[in-house]
Amino acid sequence: MNDFDREIKKSKECIEKSMMNNPQDIYMSSNKTEKRKFSAFKTKMAFKYAVCLLIIAMVSVLCIVLLNDDNHEKEDEFIVPPISENDNEIIKISSKKQIQELLENSSSEKNKNDGPEEDSSDDENIGESGGDGYQTNNQIANVDEPDIVKVNGDYIYYITSGYRTYSGGIKKFGKNCLYILKANGNSVDIIKEIILEPEEKILTENYEAKVYDVYSYKPIDILYTDKYLILKYSTSIYSEVRYHKNGVNHYNRSNYRNYIDFVVYDLNNYEEVTKLSVPGYNIATRVIGNEMYIMNEYYDYKNNFNYDLPCYYINDRWYEASCERIYYTRAFGTNINSYLVIFRVQLDETIAYEDFYLLCPSISFVSVNEKYIFIARYYSNVETVLTKDVYTEYRKSKVAIINIEDGIQYDGVVTVEGNVGSRYQIDEYNGKLRIVSSGYRNSYKLVDGKYKYDCTYQNLIHINIFEKKDNKWGVINVIKDDFGSYPRDVRFNGNILTMSTSNKLFYIDLSDSLNPLITSKELVSDNISYQYPYKDNYMINFGTYYNIGSYYNNETSKGYKISLVDISDPNNIKEVGKPILFDRDEYTSLLVLNNPKELFLDLNRGIFGFRIMKYRDYDNSGGYKYPDGVIKRYYYASDYLLFKIDLDSENPLSLMEEIVRVNNSDFYSHQAYNRMVFIKDKYYLLANDEITVYSLTSNGLTELTKVKLA
Repeated sequence: MNDFDREIKKSKECIEKSMMNNPQDIYMSSNKTEKRKFSAFKTKMAFKYAVCLLIIAMVSVLCIVLLNDDNHEKEDEFIVPPISENDNEIIKISSKKQIQELLENSSSEKNKNDGPEEDSSDDENIGESGGDGYQTNNQIANVDEPDIVKVNGDYIYYITSGYRTYSGGIKKFGKNCLYILKANGNSVDIIKEIILEPEEKILTENYEAKVYDVYSYKPIDILYTDKYLILKYSTSIYSEVRYHKNGVNHYNRSNYRNYIDFVVYDLNNYEEVTKLSVPGYNIATRVIGNEMYIMNEYYDYKNNFNYDLPCYYINDRWYEASCERIYYTRAFGTNINSYLVIFRVQLDETIAYEDFYLLCPSISFVSVNEKYIFIARYYSNVETVLTKDVYTEYRKSKVAIINIEDGIQYDGVVTVEGNVGSRYQIDEYNGKLRIVSSGYRNSYKLVDGKYKYDCTYQNLIHINIFEKKDNKWGVINVIKDDFGSYPRDVRFNGNILTMSTSNKLFYIDLSDSLNPLITSKELVSDNISYQYPYKDNYMINFGTYYNIGSYYNNETSKGYKISLVDISDPNNIKEVGKPILFDRDEYTSLLVLNNPKELFLDLNRGIFGFRIMKYRDYDNSGGYKYPDGVIKRYYYASDYLLFKIDLDSENPLSLMEEIVRVNNSDFYSHQAYNRMVFIKDKYYLLANDEITVYSLTSNGLTELTKVKLA
């Protein structure tokens, strides 16, 4: 018997004694020799176990390192993991029970959003206004976007909002109204007013109390086809119990509901033809030919114990979505919290409807062209990739593709590294899908068997190019270059992509998807926030400017800047002439930077314009007297600016007109200018309460008349 076996035997004897007596007593009753031997045994056993554990740990680390070297020998580049073929399949829902199971088994992954528009000669992407009639500044040619004003021949369709919400409640200044206007020589005629007034409907009543449903409406925007005019507005409903007690009137409100309504009017007589109420929050609406596409995000079901299906209304008749029109795919994310609702309304002699529902996580935005609806979502959870000796962290975005060429059909999901910031960063042209994404990468290096942060933080921009083969979208190239910071604005124009970062403008020719041409122009004190292509070789840029060097000192911007850039020579991109600057001390808000539809375009005449808010502080001059007689130390005004482009001039950009409208002393926004449109040689400046008509001459604008609206 060896020493090890003898020690084991003695330990067994101790254990047997402990079964009948207190273990502490057994140990204390042992002689000193036994105690020393028992202590030595414990020490020896602990040492042996420690050695064994150390050997196992070393072998495990060695195996991991060998596996990493073997598996990642070829991964010299940062690669986003692909979606498996099975995960990209679309599943048709068969029952409410299946929806409930999907919701209850939804993954707990933290993939929330961080975070919510005439063809030129060789451009299938840019909508350009011209000819004898005004057109909305759309992102994509032949895909019309809604706006508060539309021009159709001699007719102007225009909606106004007559209510203003403030801390004390709601104040009425004018009308919630859709105006049908017709150009008539030097003036305009009001053909019809469709007014959306609040209303009440009594549900029940008795001698003690009355129960009402109270409806309020807010016009949002309008669209039209060759036969119909569509008004989109929000409807808010709440129930109210009213009763009189102890000489006091009481009001109890509950059961709040919200809908987005689409009312279709016949263009021949402006009578209502049909009304559609779609569940959820409206993300986007588009008209392509005679088809209207409505895209909503619907959350309400999540709070419903019975998991009721989405319902919609046609002419106030209730319909429930069919399970056969509800789909689900793991590829777009398993943490389901909403429906994406898509309605296709065929606006021909007979009006037809087609609906489509996708169970999915909440989405960031949609982008639409004539063939596809692209649904983008940014995932804030961190993904990781292992290379030879580097552990890298990044975030990703996914884009689900819906084919609308023949009905509404799911077409797959693509994944890109980083965030896709806006709909302008997605474009499909000649069968190629291009997506601009940006985001950070954190890197950790393998040091002594452990990954340690190596202080490498990169903010990268990727241009991802996909192509559809065998009915599947696959990546054919990812362009990575030293673009600097995140993209402030992206503009696709056929195969040409212009992209601005914090102080650079990039020109990227994507004619050869595998070998793009990339050149850039440094703009030291300029941030371009919106670009518009002019003719074939120019870009009109809207943004902010800084004092030289102030950007790098993190100072606030000095003001707004409008410039013209010549991109005819990609190797010599240059600003043409002097830019036009607006000091932020006086001009407070350039609205076109946030809403491109604010941009007025009459480019056949080389004219464009926008509204801008103006402010001036008269603190040292005794103040300013407003039109209502109130004197304050400052004044606010709503300006409308028109610019002329003359490419033969040394300075092609010039300010043509500045039309100022000083508001009253309370600066109610309903008095501000909203839009300008044109019909032939007449310009129409629209406010909530009036329209001003101008004639266009070689010397500028001449005011003809004002037409009161409210």
